[in-house]
Amino acid sequence: MKKRILLCTAIAFVIISLTTPSAPAAPIIRISGTQPAHMVEVCILDDWSSLGIYGEGDEFKTFCMESGEFFRNGRTYYADISIFAINGGEDDFDQLDYRTAYLYTNYINGDYAGVSEQDIQEAIWFIEAEEGGVENSLVTEATDAVDSGAWSGFGGVRVLNLWRSYDPQTNEYSDRAQDQLITVSVIPAPSAIMLSSIGLMTVRWLRRRKRL
Repeated sequence: MKKRILLCTAIAFVIISLTTPSAPAAPIIRISGTQPAHMVEVCILDDWSSLGIYGEGDEFKTFCMESGEFFRNGRTYYADISIFAINGGEDDFDQLDYRTAYLYTNYINGDYAGVSEQDIQEAIWFIEAEEGGVENSLVTEATDAVDSGAWSGFGGVRVLNLWRSYDPQTNEYSDRAQDQLITVSVIPAPSAIMLSSIGLMTVRWLRRRKRL
């Protein structure tokens, strides 16, 4: 009788383990280099299909969102994606500024090949209300692009939140590290968006003129 109970218990345990969904997992990344721009390598995705546009083994360059939080070169971190820098700027959840998204898009698209990465980092920190920020020409450029409507929204840019700890049972992150920038979808450069808009307006004007 006792053996039968143990056998039934074992079978029930196996069935439960097979039918119970596995706990969610968090991607793991590794950072190489130091500020201003550094490399992020996607090491493990687990049950995530991708981290933004990147798969396992992919690398991309990025910038820090916060000047008061840090990362260690060569260390791995758990990652999550949002539109907020956690405890960044003056708020607990500092929303990504559209101007920062504009600057990072230009950088990723290669439009800032001759621009100092330090200048880009300082412009981002200024826009995000972080210490060490400088109101340089890049800030002016980004502000003009947003104010004129040449750029709007986050585009394909989001915030890569980094954490030192993660509990797969509760799907909770803890012990935050530096927040980074990441591309989640491929988008054209702001200059291409403007040219496209001009082209569409020209086509509409010509069609309207033809009808008249």
